[in-house]
Amino acid sequence: MTENPTTLHSDPSPSRNPDAQAGRSNALTKRDILEHVVLETEANKRYVREILDSAFGFIAETLAAGQDVNCPPLGRIKIIKRKTNKGLQKLYNVNLSVGGQTHDVKKM
Repeated sequence: MTENPTTLHSDPSPSRNPDAQAGRSNALTKRDILEHVVLETEANKRYVREILDSAFGFIAETLAAGQDVNCPPLGRIKIIKRKTNKGLQKLYNVNLSVGGQTHDVKKM
């Protein structure tokens, strides 16, 4: 296993990243995470996919239910409900922990 968690990212080179080839965002995808975990653990790809699907599904269900998600060392996703001119909307407040520093990101 690698010692540096920041190595968990997409290879930005266009030759290995179809999104970069198509001019799309170079965002980390579930496929990137799957391939990384398979390479790092040498576990069966189908088994790792089932685990990731379960974990991401549980996180999505938790957020949909209005509960916060805390996943160190990545950070915390906190649900904030705010009144807007369109009524009550959920705002996801994401506190990311990168290199020991916390970054606050808000997304509706």
